[in-house]
Amino acid sequence: MPSPAPEAVSEGEPASEPRPEKKGARGGGGDEESTGSGITFGARLMMGFEYESEKSAGAQAPSDSSEYGFEVRQIRLSASGELAKVFRASVSFDLADALEPELGTDYDSPPYLRTASLEYRPSKLFRLRVGRFKRPLSHLELTSASDLPILRRGLFNGLALEDNQWGDRAIGAMVSGRISEPKLRWALSFMNPAWSANDGLRRKGVDVIGRVEWTLVKGLELGANAAYKNLENGDDRISGVAYGGDVAWKIGDGHLLLESNSAPSLITDPETRPRALGLLFMADYELPLTASWSLQPTVFAEYADADTSVYENESLRLVFALNALAYDGFRVMPQVDLVRSIGDTGADNPWRESTTLSLILSLVL
Repeated sequence: MPSPAPEAVSEGEPASEPRPEKKGARGGGGDEESTGSGITFGARLMMGFEYESEKSAGAQAPSDSSEYGFEVRQIRLSASGELAKVFRASVSFDLADALEPELGTDYDSPPYLRTASLEYRPSKLFRLRVGRFKRPLSHLELTSASDLPILRRGLFNGLALEDNQWGDRAIGAMVSGRISEPKLRWALSFMNPAWSANDGLRRKGVDVIGRVEWTLVKGLELGANAAYKNLENGDDRISGVAYGGDVAWKIGDGHLLLESNSAPSLITDPETRPRALGLLFMADYELPLTASWSLQPTVFAEYADADTSVYENESLRLVFALNALAYDGFRVMPQVDLVRSIGDTGADNPWRESTTLSLILSLVL
């Protein structure tokens, strides 16, 4: 698991910089900025083999399926540059989205564009950023894929942060900063509520999202975030609040993350607006083997509830990984990913039971 630092285009970003997207001590090649002058380019490639079998979560209308083959998960290219010493521009896009346009195209941006932002950085106490970037919500969501020891962020993340647009990327503005004593980082953003996941129509409204991170002692960080979403759905005005918190702890070569978030389904289910809950735990440890290679055993566990007002629509996700890391940018990621329903879960459960076996190669340049 990555340490609590901002995601960057290249290595060298100080862990204390007040950025919404995080970057761990390992790797780089994320979507955001790095320090220094000139233009910095980065790339991230993730591809390999996967086998997945699925079945419906409940006893009603059972449906089983399986698929396997080679896939390209990411071909991410990025660039950032300093302008007049107090401005920084960042842009990134993903060519792998062209392989699956129905998954990769966002209606609120040109095809394949991931990040495009300009930031005014007069000091560490205050910064202003405009453009398209990630909302400052959830430690796991803000961690770069180049540093995550697991391949998928999770059930709650997909339902609430992506499908219902409480997290992920959007167009807007954000102010952020860092306070030395106590060691606090903060961010407050005003973003578009993005597009509907169902009909592709632009939603009028605004997201207001804030996040604070407090470093208690070296390696131990507490995070808290809250969000207010207000949007128009036809003639209706819909609003809701999401909130959550996390604890990240780096102990030597080990990393622990405990996180919980809650958010209503305002976009995908504006009529009933069920509130989803997610609770996750992740632990990994880097075991050096040679001067260039190390092993990274990882365990991830998640409890996800699609609607806290009803029973038996919960699922449990477990991931076991034994990653091999080399040359500060190359990873071999064999993983087992299990999703199982809890109780006699029926049609109200949006997650199908599944078993996924993965062997993915990742390279950060």
